[in-house]
Amino acid sequence: MNGLFFMPRFANTLGRIVGYHGCDRKVAELILHGKSEVHVSENDYDWLGKGAYFWVDSPLRAFKWAQDAKRRDERSPPTHRPAIKTPYVLGAFINTGLCLNLLDFEVIQEIRAMHDLYRSKMSPNEKTPENTLIKNNVAIMRRLDCSVINYLHFERARDRLPSYDTALGMFIEGPPVYEGAGFNSETHVQIAVLNPAASIIGYFRPRYLDV
Repeated sequence: MNGLFFMPRFANTLGRIVGYHGCDRKVAELILHGKSEVHVSENDYDWLGKGAYFWVDSPLRAFKWAQDAKRRDERSPPTHRPAIKTPYVLGAFINTGLCLNLLDFEVIQEIRAMHDLYRSKMSPNEKTPENTLIKNNVAIMRRLDCSVINYLHFERARDRLPSYDTALGMFIEGPPVYEGAGFNSETHVQIAVLNPAASIIGYFRPRYLDV
């Protein structure tokens, strides 16, 4: 990769995980009946780059996201995904495959190197994307991170290196749970699945959210 060296990564080191996707109930029903596939997001501000997003081991967090999205959709209908009218949660068994695991030290080095390469390819007059909309010291709109991760996928494909199947990260978000706490109220782990048809073993309906 342009002279960069990283240890070979192995597939499926994280095994299979359970993820939860917030969406509209009609969308979930179509997917559960094999008539549709989960939406692959390609927003320029997505935290893990392009992919279908799932909250890892946290159905209630996925449901809260769907509720929040419904309120946003009522104010401004989305053009990049189906609007949420009835918040729902879709469960999935995910084969992580070759994972861009942002909890891994070496992956962080790859991301850092890719950022430097990405910046070096930009023209002098081209503005670097930025992470913006800071809330509780966390950037909500992550155009810089998204650009770097998507560029990493592009470079690996160009150099004929194995493609990442998924990207996973932990994000500290929200205010402290209580005064002096070391835990934040909306900290979570998310995974972005680049090719759902290849990486998702199957979908299921979380029964205790089936209301």
